[in-house]
Amino acid sequence: MNAVLFDLDGTLLGNEIDVFMPQYFNLLAREFAPYYPPAKFGSALMEATGAMMQPHPGRLNKDVFWQVFLARTELKYDEIFPLTQRFYRDIFPRLAPLTTPVKGATDLLDALFAKGYTVAVATNPLFPREAILERLRWGGVDQYPFALITSYENMHATKPYAEYWLEILEQIRCPPDETLMVGNSLSDDMAAKDCGIFTYYVTDGVLTAADSKRVDWAGPLEGVRSILNE
Repeated sequence: MNAVLFDLDGTLLGNEIDVFMPQYFNLLAREFAPYYPPAKFGSALMEATGAMMQPHPGRLNKDVFWQVFLARTELKYDEIFPLTQRFYRDIFPRLAPLTTPVKGATDLLDALFAKGYTVAVATNPLFPREAILERLRWGGVDQYPFALITSYENMHATKPYAEYWLEILEQIRCPPDETLMVGNSLSDDMAAKDCGIFTYYVTDGVLTAADSKRVDWAGPLEGVRSILNE
């Protein structure tokens, strides 16, 4: 194994998405309120996000998002994009208390980088890079020289599609049979298995026979070290 890919939320960062996302939507809708009714904002945001999560060969996720969002809201990019940048710089950090660092994450990353592994953050690229960097800061894992951090600016697909995993492999220049994906989602993260990438499912539970077809190893995050030392 030469490369390790890590999911972010639920893997390197403790984050209950069902709690986090409504708070995130509320803050963002509040910032957009002078330009677009908050009551309509959520559906416009979800429609644009949903468009990113569908196949769109050759188009960056960012471009797909803004095309749909601007068409739905009839807002102007030059007027709204600076507002979005200010939001992620000044307002988004208020959500940090909803998250927690993951025990053992820094020890694991320290060990991987010390041994020369190529390490990437393979989060679902639905957010701008600044929002992902901020969440890495919340997790206390922002100091590492990751080979790649997937975001909506640098990816042309999302999880669980094969195009997402193949684009990562191309960017980090590593074949699938030398790569391990570590994540806590069977549907999204373990889909890497379909591209020949080895998978480690972060869980404290027991897998069903059906689930185990996509999982090479499973266990707590710190268990990744024992797999790589085999």
